[in-house]
Parts: sequence; C-alpha cells; structure tokens
Amino acid sequence: MFHLDVEFKDTLLREWFKDYDQGGGILIFIILIEGLSSTAILSLTFMQIFKNSKNLSENK
Repeated sequence: MFHLDVEFKDTLLREWFKDYDQGGGILIFIILIEGLSSTAILSLTFMQIFKNSKNLSENK
C-alpha cells in the first residue's frame, strides 16, 4: 500500500496520532498485530478443512 500512495503513511500518522508523538513505530505495531491475528484465524480455519474425520460414515 505504501508503493501505491507514498503519502499514505504521513497522512495516516498526522491524522490519527498527532497528539501522541509515537511516530511510525505504532503503525508497524498495528500492521504486525493485524497480520498475526489474520494468520491465526486462517490457520485454524484451514486446519478444520483439511483434518481427517473420525466419523465412520465419512471414512469410506
């Protein structure tokens, strides 16, 4: 997203965090947390899709 709009980070930080003086670190932290949560949810979803069933009728 930073390659499409190079001013996005500056606009985002100026509007959201202008009173807190956190800088780019908080933006990286938010992106990291969003990525980790998406990875965990997708991993749990795919584990349910690809697991072998213990039901006798479905193992035929």
